[in-house]
Amino acid sequence: MRSIRFTVHGQALRMKKPSGRTIPLSLPRRWIGDLVAFSQKVPTVAVERTLRVKALTDARGSVSNPPGWCAIFTKSFGIVSARFPELRRSYLNFPFARLYEHPQSVAALVVGRDFQGEDAVFLGLMQAPETLSLPEIQRRVRQLKESPIKEMGSYRRLIRTTKFPWPIRRMLWWYGLCVSGKQKSTNFGTYSVNSVRTMGIRMIQFLVPITSTLYYSSPGADGELNIQMAFDHRVFDALTAGRALAELEKVLNNEMVAEITKSSGR
Repeated sequence: MRSIRFTVHGQALRMKKPSGRTIPLSLPRRWIGDLVAFSQKVPTVAVERTLRVKALTDARGSVSNPPGWCAIFTKSFGIVSARFPELRRSYLNFPFARLYEHPQSVAALVVGRDFQGEDAVFLGLMQAPETLSLPEIQRRVRQLKESPIKEMGSYRRLIRTTKFPWPIRRMLWWYGLCVSGKQKSTNFGTYSVNSVRTMGIRMIQFLVPITSTLYYSSPGADGELNIQMAFDHRVFDALTAGRALAELEKVLNNEMVAEITKSSGR
């Protein structure tokens, strides 16, 4: 604590000057640091499109317990990924540069949880969501958000890995993201789904270590919503991203509407 000196009525007084403090990195800050370190090496490009999904919003409004938007986008993009193999590919650079194509999509859902009294971001993994029903996906999303953290395998693995010393931790991340395509797809996902709509903000910078990430907003009264897609430019180009988002709009207005309508018994 440093002190400062000033004079009052000719007498010199000293007051202690407040100083800052050092805060050790918590586990959530460590794993975000690891994530950012590898994400910075990915040449990420982002595109945005306005989707017109009035048919979908009408279908959701007609049922008493509609599926959440996270479940809808998770399944919809899984269906699109089944039709566009580029979306299931990832870039690997060791021992030589190449692309790996996973046989099915793996969704990585970005989930905010309280961890030891601190806001933390986890990745909840879901294998082949395109093969699951919307109610089942909704159940798993709720589980990722509400079940004890120790019961979630992907959460436990992240916590366990982050407890290792920095060199070992970074080596594990490097192997999972740069060497083994199967490990990258299985442990990090072929795509991720994220929403910042509840906070009323819009992403303007993207750092993602996997091939693609969807950021979605809530639709307005006119049935329009903005969706952003960040992707690894080494894997595919904006033309593919644009075609994928156009296909996503079709899936939302057709397959998703049909499933919601069928589940309501209409």
